[in-house]
Amino acid sequence: MPEPLKLDVSKFENPVVESGYKASRFNIRTSDKNGDMLLLNTYSNKFIRVPKDQKDIVADVLRKPDEALQDHQAFHELVSRGFLVQKSVDEFRRAEMLHHETIASADELSLILLPNEDCNFRCTYCYESFAKNFMKDWVQDGVIRYLEKNLHKYKTLHIAWFGGEPLTAMPIIERLSEKIMELCKKHKVMYWSSMTTNGYNLTLNVMKKLLSYNVLNFQITLDGIEETHNCTRKRLDGASTFQRIVTNLRNIRDQIPNRTFKIIVRGNINQEVLKVIGPYTDFLAEEFSQDSRFMTHWQPVGNWGGEVISSEKLCEHTDMIGHMLAAAEKGIDFSFYRRLMSSKESVCYAGQRNHFIIGSDGIIYKCTIAFDDEINHVGMITEKGTMHIDEDKLALWVTGHESTDSGCQKCFFRPSCQGASCPLMKIKHGQAPCPPMKVYFKDYMQLIAASPRNGVEELNLVEDGVPS
Repeated sequence: MPEPLKLDVSKFENPVVESGYKASRFNIRTSDKNGDMLLLNTYSNKFIRVPKDQKDIVADVLRKPDEALQDHQAFHELVSRGFLVQKSVDEFRRAEMLHHETIASADELSLILLPNEDCNFRCTYCYESFAKNFMKDWVQDGVIRYLEKNLHKYKTLHIAWFGGEPLTAMPIIERLSEKIMELCKKHKVMYWSSMTTNGYNLTLNVMKKLLSYNVLNFQITLDGIEETHNCTRKRLDGASTFQRIVTNLRNIRDQIPNRTFKIIVRGNINQEVLKVIGPYTDFLAEEFSQDSRFMTHWQPVGNWGGEVISSEKLCEHTDMIGHMLAAAEKGIDFSFYRRLMSSKESVCYAGQRNHFIIGSDGIIYKCTIAFDDEINHVGMITEKGTMHIDEDKLALWVTGHESTDSGCQKCFFRPSCQGASCPLMKIKHGQAPCPPMKVYFKDYMQLIAASPRNGVEELNLVEDGVPS
């Protein structure tokens, strides 16, 4: 019988380090309004602020790491946070490995469910057709049976409620949530849920019930002040919606002590909202800046396929970034964007293998933007809980990305979006667009640093100068 192989683990515990370090290619730096250095690495997810009187020290170490003594504090701090890496490190290969982990992760199953594809609003820029309505009973049964058969394969289940408007179908959400939570408990699977809702039906009692179903993250839209919001986010019968939504948010803020949920107050910004951006900023600061459960996300309005929108009303990121910086100074929390800078977090859900959207009639989609596009119809779920998937269509969504786009491979933002920020555009045009977060990265770094609860680490060096 052969002797068992004796593996020398010492070389793994104490690897031979090639002499010399280099600055990570995933570093990006800028300065805040005070002149302090902001330094972020999209692979290690570290974000630090260096006082302006010490930033030259850090800049010198980044520029010539081999000339710094390795016991110098600046050198040590940069190495420990991934801003400096050994010369032997193949960062391209590490990024490629990260991409495979993201796209084909076997630990989490994520489903977007559409309990009602109709809506009680008719927002002027909405791209949905509202041709369908409540989720069929047999589709609900199919979802439950699919989870009964497959949930044991995963460690985590995430359900996102979308529409239409999900809160017009609260009985369906309740029924499915109760069954899903039972199954997760049975299989010892961690469960959490989120919801995109217009907030009109998010009363205090509904919110409490949703929290009991582990719905912890919400996105609710307020398009500026009452005047502008009621122009774009009208009820189906044309009635106004602003005051009802704000009342609901105030009740949740004041009467629910639970500190675990998060509400993103989204603003779709067009030229009309920009005209009242000062009062809108003041309103958000007064209502939500003191409550850490609320954060803000502003999205420029594009031609998303709704009613004909004149180009004068459209907006670009460059139109609003200055206003966002001013809003952050007033205490509005834009730390939502911090997550999007982290590795994997700007990869669109549509590009991930274990992420599906299940429509009210059982159609399985990958993208919430193109419900009427055949390329987005990747399968059907049956009443017995079987997903019939068109593997060729699915492959269009989950393959390629950074591996087929040479511009992505050397990009500092590669760990975050991995060339998969919009698989739909990649399918349609052969190349995925860079996400706004990458295009305006330094602006967003400054925005996050100016926001309360920003998660930026303050780096202060003890020594003066850089020994060489």
